[in-house]
Amino acid sequence: MDDTSTGSSTTSSTGTSSSSLSATNIQGEHGATPKAPPTSSPTPLPTAVTVPVGERGPESVRSPAGPAPATIANPAAAPALPPSMPTSSAAIATGPVSRETAASLDDPKLFLNRELSWLAFNMRVLEEARSPTVPMVERLKFVAIVASNLDEFFMVRVAGLKQQLSGDVEDLPADGMSVHEQLTAIAQKVHELVRGLYGTLRGEIFPALAQVGVRILEAGELSEEQRREIEGRFLRDVFPILTPLAIDPGHPFPHLRNNTLNLAVAFQRDPRDEDAPGLGVVQVPMGIPRLVQLSSPPGQRWYVLLEDIISLNASTIFPMQRIEGCWPFRVTRNWDLALDEEEAEDLTRPSSRSFDDAIAATRCGSTSRSRRRRASSATSRRR
Repeated sequence: MDDTSTGSSTTSSTGTSSSSLSATNIQGEHGATPKAPPTSSPTPLPTAVTVPVGERGPESVRSPAGPAPATIANPAAAPALPPSMPTSSAAIATGPVSRETAASLDDPKLFLNRELSWLAFNMRVLEEARSPTVPMVERLKFVAIVASNLDEFFMVRVAGLKQQLSGDVEDLPADGMSVHEQLTAIAQKVHELVRGLYGTLRGEIFPALAQVGVRILEAGELSEEQRREIEGRFLRDVFPILTPLAIDPGHPFPHLRNNTLNLAVAFQRDPRDEDAPGLGVVQVPMGIPRLVQLSSPPGQRWYVLLEDIISLNASTIFPMQRIEGCWPFRVTRNWDLALDEEEAEDLTRPSSRSFDDAIAATRCGSTSRSRRRRASSATSRRR
């Protein structure tokens, strides 16, 4: 059988065809003594390769349509690229940037607002408190973290925005939002966050804790025996350290310290007496735990909030007034420290007054947020 009739068309004038070598190998496998290849001087590599018309081959060496064959000088060399194509990736990376591309990088839509991004992070923390796969006590911790972070956000971030608003600062951040636009967007996000926070606490966590015997009782859920116990504790532990303040034309509204819990007590005023006080303020003492444990059945732990204990005994605090209602509230003030680095001394020295003055200023800083809790049925409309 003549293999060279259908073999490869690529040959050399002095070389041995690949089909004859293949036939020699096949003959040797059947037991015949293979013939040794003829000894000759090494043949040089071919300098040209010719591909007939119609023969399939690599696209880089195929001949275009026409009678003439395609020839390349060196098959080992890579085909040349068109002049319009870059020869390396460095040419693309270091190429000039057009003005349109540079302007698009300054587009405010490409940037996130710092304050709204912080609120989005706090919302993700709240999602951990909502997750049913998280243990219940850990969910309660996440709720506390969200509330604590929100206090810090108003004391620093919102306070800084209000300072810019009062100082007529017109510089815009990279996101392009003005101070007024930021405060409006923050108010919307915070209301949504607080609704989710209290919805999770009252709708999911408190009922789940009640199933294992841990309850925080409101004023309307107390029995007569528990009310007597609360009254005794109030007269013994709470009432001696209270400092109630009545608000009237001669006594303006007092300055309340940052993040302290207070109780607003509304009085029923006589329309004929314009000088009668209409509001009283009681600061909830910080030296007593806010959760006060009551006598509970075996295996149960029942608590009541300290502000509810004070509300139930508001008539004892203001004996000459008729009580309209009581509402707990807090005031969050500007806690953003502002130190003059050029004039400030070493803050580690006891003689340095800059840090102490800054702390004192934050205690009397401007208001950045006020919060109150709705009055319960037992503390409202008390006579």
